[in-house]
Amino acid sequence: MKLVWQTQGTPPFYRINRRHARGARSARPRARARPTASGAPPTRRPTRVFAWLVRHPALSFLAMATSFTLFGALSLNLAQYLLANADYLLTYGWLAVMEGGLMQFVELWTQVFVATAAFVVFKLCEVALVERISHRRAPPD
Repeated sequence: MKLVWQTQGTPPFYRINRRHARGARSARPRARARPTASGAPPTRRPTRVFAWLVRHPALSFLAMATSFTLFGALSLNLAQYLLANADYLLTYGWLAVMEGGLMQFVELWTQVFVATAAFVVFKLCEVALVERISHRRAPPD
């Protein structure tokens, strides 16, 4: 891989010359996706989960409500618990670890990740419902 001096910007930057990189296929650019007939940029194909959520609005709404409730229940006072647990571990050290403070710290972080996953599910369901409502076609006459 050959580094080439780039004179633009301050401080000086290095950029990698891809033609000299090991394992480079070729210097030709990638083919770009063609715009649609209307001139709009091409759209991505939705995932199976998203398409299923758009097709089943009642179940999507139920999943959204459940994940919202789960997120609210898990994230209630979570920051205060994390700070209190960290303070406990830092104050008492090894004694706090022996009393289960480290295990509680891991459990709190697991709760953070589960709450984040619940929020992601909520947002996915929300986008699916908005997609269905905003792109609904008028019924045929």
